[in-house]
Amino acid sequence: MLYLKGSIRDQARVAEQKNADYWEQKLGSAGIIVNRINSLQEVLEDENVFEGCMLRKADQVGVGEIYLPVLLLMDGREGSASQKGEHTDVVLAELNAGS
Repeated sequence: MLYLKGSIRDQARVAEQKNADYWEQKLGSAGIIVNRINSLQEVLEDENVFEGCMLRKADQVGVGEIYLPVLLLMDGREGSASQKGEHTDVVLAELNAGS
């Protein structure tokens, strides 16, 4: 089993001491699915990302199509993010009611 100890900075320092081939082998042999990423565009063009259900396309109101990571813990609970100012009146009303 692979354990990483210390702070994120400590882990980054350790990671920098080895090349990508080393980490691909080390993580892969620990049973962790690993693949080298060179750019975000490369990730979006990788068929395995969508076939493996790691990312999905979603329509975001006011923005259009975006890519979201699939979070197993979300269990189908999802929705669009609130629009800027969408809840302002409600929040201000609650704040005024409490004063």
